[in-house]
Amino acid sequence: MATSCTLNICGDYVSDEPNDTMLREAIRSILQKGPEDDAFVILLRGPDPKESEFYMQVLFLPPEAGTEDYDYGLLQIEYREGAEDLHFQCFASAGPKGLRTVTNAFVSYLHYDDSWKTQFNWQQVTLGLGSRLTIGGTHNLDDPSDETLRDAIHRLLQKDADDNPFLTLARAPHLS
Repeated sequence: MATSCTLNICGDYVSDEPNDTMLREAIRSILQKGPEDDAFVILLRGPDPKESEFYMQVLFLPPEAGTEDYDYGLLQIEYREGAEDLHFQCFASAGPKGLRTVTNAFVSYLHYDDSWKTQFNWQQVTLGLGSRLTIGGTHNLDDPSDETLRDAIHRLLQKDADDNPFLTLARAPHLS
């Protein structure tokens, strides 16, 4: 299937014909950004990708300065398939395994291969009062405290967390 995609890196439209190599380099490049930078990649698709509500994006959240356990940082991944209720997100470690999984997901998305959807524990992005924390797809906590969330991120970013590097914090409409 022919792709109709546009690649946006940190707010600049860099290609209307991105390829696998370009995507891999773009995602690796945002890991070099500092906490003051907007470090993101968006892959838009559709008849007019620049005006599309069909996209996959990743935002790099750098490690917290001065904290030895935050070696890699986080990748916040989102995709949207048109309507507002078809907007989803999750988080992955920016360590080697998480980075590889995210990069492969983008390449699959570029080629209209939906296999990437099963690689993450996606949560719908909604507006509401409640939230749900999911760690590695197995632990669900409704309305987690700030301390619980900090502890979950701390565990995720430890080097040994690379075995299951996913965390999701999403608004849960049923908790509103």
